Amino acid sequence: MNPIDRVSRTVVASCLMTLVCAPQAARSQKLTSAEAAWAAMAKCAAIAAADARHACADDVMRSAGLLPVTQGKPAAQAEPVTAKPIASPPQKDDNQLKVTLAAVEQGGDGKLVLTTTDGATWRQVERIVIFPPPQQGQTITISKTSFGGFMCKPTKWVAFRCYRAR
Repeated sequence: MNPIDRVSRTVVASCLMTLVCAPQAARSQKLTSAEAAWAAMAKCAAIAAADARHACADDVMRSAGLLPVTQGKPAAQAEPVTAKPIASPPQKDDNQLKVTLAAVEQGGDGKLVLTTTDGATWRQVERIVIFPPPQQGQTITISKTSFGGFMCKPTKWVAFRCYRAR
């Protein structure tokens, strides 16, 4: 083997070693900085006073770039943020009516007849058994349906189609 081949093999081998080892070295440096940050957080966790512990953790997170750097005031003296309501208050719905029942009867056809305290009479459309049946004094919700009908809902889980008879 001539000396030039030996030198070129050595150069190629060193280049391959650099390509293989460089990413590993970079990864070990990242682990070292992560380990250092974790060690700093562990030191903060060992502090007994809550305010000092939180200040220490905030400093570690600021140095890592996770929290903005406060200028002028420490974070404990920053202006409080007022909470904004998530949803607007419920609006009056013209498609729903809450009524109190003055009387509950079963008609001759087996369907319910509901009389409200304001004198309105509501009748059940289909002849199905409603369990539990509405009781006198109970408040029920009557809602408009898509094709002009009504849905009487005495409880959260019970509903039946109805119409206003009077």
